[in-house]
Amino acid sequence: MIETAYYSSKLGLIKIEAVHQTILSIQFVNSKSGHVILAKHALDPDRGAGIHNGVLKKCVNQLDEYFKGKRKRFSLPLAKQGTAFQQKVWSALQKISFGSTESYAQIAQWVRNPKAMRAVGMANKKNPWVIVVPCHRVINKDGQLGGYACGQRKKGWLLKHERSRS
Repeated sequence: MIETAYYSSKLGLIKIEAVHQTILSIQFVNSKSGHVILAKHALDPDRGAGIHNGVLKKCVNQLDEYFKGKRKRFSLPLAKQGTAFQQKVWSALQKISFGSTESYAQIAQWVRNPKAMRAVGMANKKNPWVIVVPCHRVINKDGQLGGYACGQRKKGWLLKHERSRS
């Protein structure tokens, strides 16, 4: 059974889905659709109140720490579903340091497929775990932001947030 929680971040509502003790997805959403609803970030001293799934509670707490500038790395069990190439890209993304960026070309090099810059971009677009698997840290070779499935405004904000805390 899939369990759901929501986290209200500075960038909008984030929906977290888990099965057993594994995170299936972490995505920005426009509205709540039932299940467990959390209080606003930083307003609830007992973050995760009402959540019974331990991994959901852990994810909410880690997201809260990230947005407060207290967390630079996540340690969550992710349900890695995707093609072998996507999984390589998502693993590579997790190696990009907090506050740093890498180009699509560099990620293609890391996954040993130097001509696969567009495929890296598509794998980023299909990343089911925003922020936790930091696809927002991938930019164009010329330093421009490039695309982001959640929008360039969010990507720019996340990068600025991280740089200000590095």
